[in-house]
This record gives sequence, C-alpha cells and structure tokens, in this order.
Amino acid sequence: MQDHLDSRNFYAFNPAFDTKKFKPAIKSGTLDAEAIGSLNAIQDAIAKEKALRKKVKTIASELDEKAEKKIKSLNTNEVNNLLERKWIIPTTESISSVGNTVVTNFLSDFKMLKKKYSNPLSDISTEIEEVDSKLTASLKTLVGNDTDMEAVKMLLEVLS
Repeated sequence: MQDHLDSRNFYAFNPAFDTKKFKPAIKSGTLDAEAIGSLNAIQDAIAKEKALRKKVKTIASELDEKAEKKIKSLNTNEVNNLLERKWIIPTTESISSVGNTVVTNFLSDFKMLKKKYSNPLSDISTEIEEVDSKLTASLKTLVGNDTDMEAVKMLLEVLS
C-alpha cells in the first residue's frame, strides 16, 4: 500500500491523471470552462513537478560531484580528523557507556540485595519469638464458651 502512496508512483496508479487524454478531452468541446481550467491547472502542476524533479536530480548530482572532489582533495590530517569524529570517538564513547551501564546495574542489584537481607536471620528469629509470645499471652487472656475455648487451647498447643 505504501508504494501506491509514493508520489513517484501516483500517476501510474491513478488513471484520472492520464495526461495523454487531457488534450483530446479539451479539444473535444464537451467540457465546460471550469473543467478545462482545472485540466489546464493540473497540466501546469504536473509540468512544474517534472521541472522540479529534474532540478532536484541535477542539484543532487552536483552535490555528489562536489562531495567526491572534496573527498579526493583531503589531506592525511583531514582524513584522520574525519575518521576520528565519525568512527573513533563514537565507538570509544559507546564502549565506555557499556562499561558504565554494567557497573551501574551491578551496584543497583547489590544495593537491592543489601536492603533485602538487611535483617539478619537471628534478628528475624528473635522477632518471631517475641510476636509468638505476645500472641500466646493474648490468646490466654481470651474468654468464651466451651467450644471457642477448646479451639483456642488447640491453637496454643500448635504455637508451643
């Protein structure tokens, strides 16, 4: 579909702009003045486009020639400077950024692990024992009917 939208192919896929049929249609006398004016405007626009395309092609060709002459006239120092700006500097910066990215990611992961394991296992065990004893004490203070108290007693046995 994209090829059909390309301006270079527009006229090939749009028979309404078959310029070969414009002159006979105008000469036939079956068209009104507005239609003839529109066809003439379209012909003018197509002619201008062709002229502009030719001009663009000429300018591009001239630019290529000038670039080729300039490249051939460069001395060794200019070539080295261009190579350094085009390839060496971007390559070294890219390599450097890869190293920095690896180190940054490693430090980030290390900080995450440090935070994740900031509480030693002994502290966590002590905290669990404290919470367990508080829960046991709270359960022992509960009062209720016989069925509820039997359930609390069973829970206390599991916690012990």
